[in-house]
Amino acid sequence: MFRQPQATPARYQEMRPSRAPEPPLNPYMRFSRKYWHRVRLENQDRPLWDIAKIIANKWREATEDERNEYQQQYEHERIEYEKALKMFLNNPNNQQSALQKRAMKQQLDQRTRRFDANSGVVIQPVNDEDPFEVTPERLAAMRFERNQRLLLAAMRFERNQRLLLEIFNGQALADPRNFISPQRIEALRKQTESLEQHKKRTLDEIGKTEEAYTTRKRAIEKGAEDFAKALKEVSEKRPKVTEEMYNKMIEEQSKKLLEQWESYQKRQEAVKQQQEAGRKETPILYALTVDKTPDAPETTENEEVKMEVDKDGEEETVTTEDKQEQVEGSNDGEETNSTEEESKVEE
Repeated sequence: MFRQPQATPARYQEMRPSRAPEPPLNPYMRFSRKYWHRVRLENQDRPLWDIAKIIANKWREATEDERNEYQQQYEHERIEYEKALKMFLNNPNNQQSALQKRAMKQQLDQRTRRFDANSGVVIQPVNDEDPFEVTPERLAAMRFERNQRLLLAAMRFERNQRLLLEIFNGQALADPRNFISPQRIEALRKQTESLEQHKKRTLDEIGKTEEAYTTRKRAIEKGAEDFAKALKEVSEKRPKVTEEMYNKMIEEQSKKLLEQWESYQKRQEAVKQQQEAGRKETPILYALTVDKTPDAPETTENEEVKMEVDKDGEEETVTTEDKQEQVEGSNDGEETNSTEEESKVEE
């Protein structure tokens, strides 16, 4: 809508009350305002609360010199703010506007005030202080009020960020159908206790088994060490056979074998002499048992010789093969005895 220049309220700017000076920003807010756009450009996909956390981490990691710089700026602006506030409160126009606001507030309070039914008189205390005078108490109250506003704003900001985080997180609400009843929780608790007891017993058994295994292993190792030590001692104590000793043993055994062979030949000669003597004494019996009779003619190897013997009136047939087997059996017995003696000598 078009308005004439005369109708613009710009002509009445001097009639309007001036605004109170704005309080300075604290050091952290200055630091945040400086790095906010840069961090936002570097992390465009991240939400606002993550950016606020990143800036908070940067503030915690900042050096003391950098923090002191922001603190000095804050202190300088705070002094300027106190001066401007004092000038604002001492300005007559501002005082008049403040008085008007206070009068309007009192009228509003009087309209909305509820009187007591028993008393129709209200005594209001008289305030003799200058409402626009800047006193230390008023400055302290103003600072406290400003800090309260900042604290309230911080609490609201934290609450809003927490609510946003709860709303936009990726977790879904639990299904009420999957809620566990107290009876089920109690049963699971008992089952957990029984499993813990079983685990404890199992660990005790494992410990005992490991201890028994360790004891047995030590015993086996000790036995192996003792055996190795004894074997080493036996190996050290055994006689060492040299080439001279070996040749000497061979000579001794050769002599013993030669003596045994000579004694064996002597025994054979004695047996033959005994057989010859028996042959001469009993030629017929010798012919029947061992050899042919001297009067009998020579026969071949498989020819049978029949002789009549006056014993029960029977004839006995003896072959040359039977006689040879008897002789070989006696010779084998003698050879077996001789070989046993030789083996004993060698041992």
